[in-house]
Amino acid sequence: MLHRTLIILLLTTIMAFSQTPPDNAGIFSTTIVPPLKPLLSSLALTAKISESRQGDMMIFSCEWPDVTVTLTINPRWDGRVQCSGMKGWISRFPAGETNTPAVTSLLHKIDSTIDCVGSVITPRYDSDGKAASLVLALATKFDGYVFSYQSFYDTTGTKIIGVVSNPTKLKTQKQ
Repeated sequence: MLHRTLIILLLTTIMAFSQTPPDNAGIFSTTIVPPLKPLLSSLALTAKISESRQGDMMIFSCEWPDVTVTLTINPRWDGRVQCSGMKGWISRFPAGETNTPAVTSLLHKIDSTIDCVGSVITPRYDSDGKAASLVLALATKFDGYVFSYQSFYDTTGTKIIGVVSNPTKLKTQKQ
């Protein structure tokens, strides 16, 4: 009996660690985030959109058959601390990577950031580009930028700076 229990425990542990975690993206805004439900209805036309609350956080879900994008607005988001951390992280890259017009523009946007919408993409970015298209459309509406994987992306989905192994472009429906 103990032998069978150990095998079940081992298999459960292996299965838990073998699952790929969902992707995520921070959508940063230099403008006040407008009411999301009407905006999502206009941007994610084929998705089932729902809204809920978890404490003081608003949660929106855009669900397609193959991917779900869950967006969270946290009124207690500490933008000053996070933006300072992002600038510190960028400063660790070699000067050859940070001394570009795109990074300079990103740093100015970080200084102007006033809000953030967190997103979880389950199971991960879809091959059709629906999730990335929604994330980038929101960043465009917010005059913002995206942090996903371990890289910053502009509103076209082009990587500005980040980990070398991350995609250079987020796949959208237009590609």
